[in-house]
Amino acid sequence: MVYLGMIYEFGMNGVVQSEEMALRCYRAAAEHGNGWAMYELYLCYTEIDQYEEAQKWCMKAAHYKYEDAMCDVARQRFRKDDYIGALHWIGRLHGITEVLEGEENVPRILRDGGYIVKPCVMNLLALICSYGVGGGRADMFFWFREAARAGDHWGMYNLAQCYEEGDSVVRDFDTAIYWYKKSAQHGNEEAKKWLKKHS
Repeated sequence: MVYLGMIYEFGMNGVVQSEEMALRCYRAAAEHGNGWAMYELYLCYTEIDQYEEAQKWCMKAAHYKYEDAMCDVARQRFRKDDYIGALHWIGRLHGITEVLEGEENVPRILRDGGYIVKPCVMNLLALICSYGVGGGRADMFFWFREAARAGDHWGMYNLAQCYEEGDSVVRDFDTAIYWYKKSAQHGNEEAKKWLKKHS
């Protein structure tokens, strides 16, 4: 049903595009426990500005362990300054279902525990650490560097800022420029603005 929903949503294979039919297909699959369908409902309802309904489906998809939804819930918690809530979802995303020492230890557990950390949350981990939660500034630099190495353009941009400002690392303007350029090459508009301003 999810594929049929996508066919209707995007008007593929000669089928006339129909948002209504796409939602109907996604809902049918979601009601049978399909996390991907739940996430597609979240995206569709977000597109049509029905945010309350969208959030309901995003949370359901996250509870069904759909990874993109778990990343989005973590980001939503972060935007609401709920850093512990964000770390909770990052931990769940990586299979850490019960953090006995507290969620604030998730960055350290992921760093030291041999986990393969999802690129979608590396930059987010760094931002949380920048607020003094989960390891502080040293862990912030570690996660920005990991995000940059994984190809995340915001990780590259934030790492460039660390080098430019000497934040948690020795100030190195040449390395900052290198990462601003990499970030810009990966489409980061802020990095492009910085390079234009400093050229």
